[in-house]
Amino acid sequence: MKRIIIFLFILLLLYGCISIKSDYPEINLYRLKQEPIPDNKPGKLEGTLQVRDFSSAEQLYTNNIIAIWDGERIQHYFYHRWVSAPAELVKDFLIQRLSDENIFEGGVVKPRSLIIPDYILEGNLLDMIAHNTKDKEPDTNYVTVSLCINLIKREPLTTTKNILLNKVYNISVPRHDNEVKSIPPAFSTAMSQIADNIITDIYNTVNKSKSNE
Repeated sequence: MKRIIIFLFILLLLYGCISIKSDYPEINLYRLKQEPIPDNKPGKLEGTLQVRDFSSAEQLYTNNIIAIWDGERIQHYFYHRWVSAPAELVKDFLIQRLSDENIFEGGVVKPRSLIIPDYILEGNLLDMIAHNTKDKEPDTNYVTVSLCINLIKREPLTTTKNILLNKVYNISVPRHDNEVKSIPPAFSTAMSQIADNIITDIYNTVNKSKSNE
């Protein structure tokens, strides 16, 4: 009996030393990539712009990449994710694009900056989703982005919002196939185009408001 107990004890020790390891699928993380800035950049604007944290539709609270199959079935790619939630991803992308184009003389500052801005940009990401079909042919699969922005001129000693620009930007960009890895590059193209349109509108709007003063 004593030998049996010792034998079982040794087995337990050996079992505890064995590393039981399961192979899990690799989680792929993606970010948006800036495309080249157009040559026809707008001029400079006086002042500083603050870009506040963006809000989003509830379905975009997750950082999983989302796709709709044949207009019906929604798929969350658990092993293919954005590095952050879509609203934050889009906000950071726009801050970088604005900074790279160097449109404001005072620069572009983040939400928690101590600098008092002259203008404030708010955003609400309404849609950022891939559309898939069973057909792998080009242009049958695409991504859509819908972004609403407010450009506000900060007025000292008042709580009233002086909204200079309120606009929704919608864009669709085709993909090469229905594979998940074709989704992030298409979103990068879409956001680069939207950001360039926003920057042009900001420049024209601010210039117009100054001429009316």
